[in-house]
Amino acid sequence: MTFSKRIVLVYTFIVTIPLIVLLIFIFSGVKRRNYAQLKNDCLLAAEANALQIRRNLAVFDSIEQMIGGNYELMHFLRVPEGLSEEERIQTLIAETDEIERTLSVLPDIYGLRVFANNPLIQERWPIIMSSDRTDLYSLKKWECNYEANYIGNMTHLSELSVCSTRSLKYYNLSVGYLQVTMKMEDFFPFLYEGKAAFLNDYIYSLRRSGDEGGYELIPIVNEKVIQRNKTLSSAEIAAIQKELSENFVAQRGLFVLKNGFKKSYAAWHLVPDMELAIVHTASFDAIRSQIYLLESFVLFAILATVIILFFIIRLTSAKLLSGVYALIAGMKKVQGGDYNTRLEENAKDELGEALHSFNRMAAQLGTQIELIKQEEHLIAETEMKAMQNQINAHFLYNILETIKMQAVIANEDDIAESLTVLGKLMHYSLRWKIHIVHLSQEIEYIRSYIYLLNLRNDYVISLQTEIPEEYGSILIPKMILQPLVENSFSHGIEPLGKDAAIRVFSQLDPQNKERLFLCVQDFGGGIPKEKLAEIQDYLSLDAYEKDNTGSIGLKNIQQRLVILYGKNFRIQIESKEGQGTCIKIPIKREIERDDSCFDC
Repeated sequence: MTFSKRIVLVYTFIVTIPLIVLLIFIFSGVKRRNYAQLKNDCLLAAEANALQIRRNLAVFDSIEQMIGGNYELMHFLRVPEGLSEEERIQTLIAETDEIERTLSVLPDIYGLRVFANNPLIQERWPIIMSSDRTDLYSLKKWECNYEANYIGNMTHLSELSVCSTRSLKYYNLSVGYLQVTMKMEDFFPFLYEGKAAFLNDYIYSLRRSGDEGGYELIPIVNEKVIQRNKTLSSAEIAAIQKELSENFVAQRGLFVLKNGFKKSYAAWHLVPDMELAIVHTASFDAIRSQIYLLESFVLFAILATVIILFFIIRLTSAKLLSGVYALIAGMKKVQGGDYNTRLEENAKDELGEALHSFNRMAAQLGTQIELIKQEEHLIAETEMKAMQNQINAHFLYNILETIKMQAVIANEDDIAESLTVLGKLMHYSLRWKIHIVHLSQEIEYIRSYIYLLNLRNDYVISLQTEIPEEYGSILIPKMILQPLVENSFSHGIEPLGKDAAIRVFSQLDPQNKERLFLCVQDFGGGIPKEKLAEIQDYLSLDAYEKDNTGSIGLKNIQQRLVILYGKNFRIQIESKEGQGTCIKIPIKREIERDDSCFDC
């Protein structure tokens, strides 16, 4: 991204970030107010529904008081025997007319029926009926979704209703029953009103469950109610039951009702007289829809503002940075090798000073380049002379081969063999472009080294190799075993000056099956404890230091192991005075093959 684009983006963000923070603050306030309003509306709706039911209960109670306080009617129901048949008919007509006149001023009352226990009282439909007409004893005081199936052909009075059935008594003697009904739509109008999709009302019948004081909710619904209101899930009903059981004494309350990711406010009221619970729910979806709509509008406005600001700042910055662009173009020319580039210094501010400094730098750079070219010519001539003075390693191999052929012609087989071994030794050791070799190649090199050692000594050194054949193809760093063999000879065998053995063997790491130890063991005088501790401390340091401990080659081997395998691959030294020394080199059993590995 170019410098000018970064400037444009920075200044755009400087303007937009405070704007976004302000909008987030405003959104939060609007969101809190909307949720508070939804909560308050939910409480008010539940309160209004409860008030509607209480008004209907008051109407039912006033009718019961009116009927129960009618002395003539109660006396007629108790002792109709004292009247003649004609008087009984006249009384029946008069009382029925009076009840019908009362009902005319109570339009919400769907039905009023007085059931007489005395068989002498004749029925006058639909007001006066016989108690034997239906099973009144099994009815509770309040029945919802009640259907008067005994009405016969008067089907207009058998719609679903809220029914109150109460015993009529005259001087504590039962004379019959009073049944008052109101249509479900009139008693619970809020269940049948069309509301927004996020608002719902529910009526539940309360029933105690168990001895723990909890309550079970039985929904009061019918086909029309279900069509207008969504039904709650069993989990939601269980949550309402828990809320009512814990706060039953309060008679009302509000809580958050959760159903998966959906949330609603649920306000509830109890109607103890009817053993009903009224629940009004208001879903958060309505608030979320408003918030999302507002957010979409504001985000669109922010996006439009950002785009306009971006182009305004871009045009302004392009004009202000024209000098910077000229400076960059000049730098590119210098980078391409044109050291004669000069820029026009037409500004008198900081940019003008930068252009002036660039012109001076370009002039000085051209002068320095000429000096460097002259120095390179001198260095090239010096390196050529140094290369002419170097000894060609291939020339040495050819000389050894010539001497070997002279020994063969003279029938000096031992000398020829020795020269062959020496040539292999030099070929292996001088090729340091090769850093990774097979384990079998390193072992062969050690054998050649021991062979040459035995030529110069009057005692015999035996090399015992105990490495399985399948390990021969493992790749290892070059020259990690020869220095150990050389140390064994120099410090363990040569001071004794007698026949000796050097043992080279492998050993699996018991803690890591992928790691293998290559071990070199001699049976010489061993290393004193102080000296051994000094060597081990020296090897534990990762920083390179000149070897002053006498452990020739060990530091170099340790550093190469760390580079190739990691810091956990450390040389282990085991030594006892008078018994010899064993040095263990950790390697991986298999490493990735390197193109630099070849058959030496």
